[in-house]
Amino acid sequence: MKLIAGVDPGTAVGWAVFDLSGKVVAVGSQKEFGVDALVAKLRPFGKIIAVGTDKAKIPSFAQEIATKFGAKMFGPSQDLRVDEKRAMVSELNFKNSHEMDALASSLVAYKKMQPLLTKIHSFLARKNQLNLFETVVEIVLKEGISIHAAITILTPKEEAPVIEVKEEKRDEDIVRLYRALSRARKETVIFSNRLKELESKLYSYKQELYALKERTSGLVKPKTPAEISRLKESRIISLSQRLENSKKVHENLKGQISELEHAMLKQDIIALPRLPRLGWDEVMRNKEFIQEGTVLFVDDANQMSGKAIEFLHKRGVQLIICNKLPSQRASLHLPFACVQALEYEAINSVVLVKKSWLNKVRAERLVLAKVVQEYKKQRSTA
Repeated sequence: MKLIAGVDPGTAVGWAVFDLSGKVVAVGSQKEFGVDALVAKLRPFGKIIAVGTDKAKIPSFAQEIATKFGAKMFGPSQDLRVDEKRAMVSELNFKNSHEMDALASSLVAYKKMQPLLTKIHSFLARKNQLNLFETVVEIVLKEGISIHAAITILTPKEEAPVIEVKEEKRDEDIVRLYRALSRARKETVIFSNRLKELESKLYSYKQELYALKERTSGLVKPKTPAEISRLKESRIISLSQRLENSKKVHENLKGQISELEHAMLKQDIIALPRLPRLGWDEVMRNKEFIQEGTVLFVDDANQMSGKAIEFLHKRGVQLIICNKLPSQRASLHLPFACVQALEYEAINSVVLVKKSWLNKVRAERLVLAKVVQEYKKQRSTA
């Protein structure tokens, strides 16, 4: 049986199948349904020769289904509205919007094919050859040839219908080309199968080559004295460069230690752990410094992890100093206060701020927190 299918792609895929008289053969839908799964679902109903969609721009999913069946693709000139689809399928049975869209898609293809179907039916009825209807429709649709040519292909030479000489000559050419095309298709299948065999052998050879390389990798060719000398010289140069880099890092660390020592000698300076953001990895790298009452410095508090926020809350963090404050919306969900940093000095993973300023900010935030808690308590008892 030759059929027309309609497809509604998406997370849940809808499908519908019509016969060439416009009757529904099957309709259904299923979540997470791929191309191959849908092809396997539709194949038992018959041969799909046309696929329809309700979108002007053909969805890739629907096009893949048509390609798999070797079917012709049909779509509307513009996307169908919901009310249009509902009107088209008002007399049909469906369970959800996906099935409704699939039925409408099938009807798009059927209505576009209807003039051709009517023409073929009338022609075959006059010739008393309606038994060829579905096959002629498939050939005309797939190959784009005339009805006369399709009948000539299907009818033995002695039974070929008598038609005008010009049309007969043209149809004979089409038949000859069609048969040549059929032979070419068969040869293509043979060559394709042969190519797959050769690709399989090539893969086996590559695997063997890889295994040989693995086995021979341990067979090292002895180095000459000149090569050994060059390797030693290269090794010395590499180690010298690493030593120079280590010296630079050492000097840099000495400078930072000196800066920190100088800052810590000041009575009004306090060091805070510095995090680039409130991410889980950053918080875990500094967890040994995070205790009850710890104040953190964060470069950008807009970048945060819910898991990290929960950890800081459990550790008793009540205040965070920020170079860049979180958005107003994000701050509503934070269990601690965020304050804009004013004067500070950043030294790698540590930030130095004035102790007097920090104590003042901490006191203000604690008072504000108590006021908010008291307010919430009064609201809950009111």
